[in-house]
Amino acid sequence: MFKVYFGPPVARHSRSINMSNRSSIDFADLPDALLWAYEAAKLGTVTHRVEGGGKALDRGEIAACLSALALGDSAVASYEE
Repeated sequence: MFKVYFGPPVARHSRSINMSNRSSIDFADLPDALLWAYEAAKLGTVTHRVEGGGKALDRGEIAACLSALALGDSAVASYEE
């Protein structure tokens, strides 16, 4: 199970994000979580963190995963700091 924490673009540059105050959605696997993050970015939603399977990905790591999956476009740039 992977949990994706997300929020509005305003929160993008916050360094101290309290995940308990963020909206989240659960996915069965990492590819589904990353595909959701990609689609959410196109709508202006920022994915702050993906946790599960003993891993925790921050925005930079999420952007790198999307690029590695050849899904990168201008939406991916919204994650990079």
